[in-house]
Amino acid sequence: MVLPRRSGLALLLAWLLAGCAGNDSSAPPTSTSAFAPPGGRLASNYLLRTDQLPGYQRAPGSTVSAEALAADYGDSGLVQRLTGEGYQTGARVRFSSSRAPAATPFQQVISEALMFDAAAGATRFFPEEKVRRSQPPTGGTASPLGGQPRQGVDDLAVVQASVPAQAAGAQPQQAFLALVRRGRVVAELLASGDAGSATIDRFTPLIVDVEGLLATSPDA
Repeated sequence: MVLPRRSGLALLLAWLLAGCAGNDSSAPPTSTSAFAPPGGRLASNYLLRTDQLPGYQRAPGSTVSAEALAADYGDSGLVQRLTGEGYQTGARVRFSSSRAPAATPFQQVISEALMFDAAAGATRFFPEEKVRRSQPPTGGTASPLGGQPRQGVDDLAVVQASVPAQAAGAQPQQAFLALVRRGRVVAELLASGDAGSATIDRFTPLIVDVEGLLATSPDA
């Protein structure tokens, strides 16, 4: 019998969800059109699929509005900046697991895609989001990582965050964030779990999966 892992991820989960519209809201979108700009491709097409995360449970998807991003960062001025950059819409989905780390190394995986009206706006947004995402979680550390494969995309940045064990017998926690841009689409991939199983070697294949989704995008 596989016992559920203790979450112990409150601090890292807050870091992961900052900027992920709605702070862990898993409510489904009110309409399919909410995922795409008029005449545009669905932002949800750039989210990881269940077949790419076997063993994980997928929550209903949600939309990512400029207002929600601003609220999650506590930055009311972000709405105006996103509007100036041509932000249109986005989509997010969260996967979770209670299986053994050998089968599912991450306890939480969040896949998000943000769409702009042109590549120029996404290009401006990318380094700004990298700065926002590089802030460490409370009581923890964050640092950029290099050496990850960059395949068919324009920009890639990876950040690792760690939080010490919060109680006797608990494990240190580790999380990874990847920002990936191709053309006018920016994808964010986040994953967290026990430090012993949530490693960059386990995260890198998911980055490759996201790059593959973007590499075939007609939105470049």
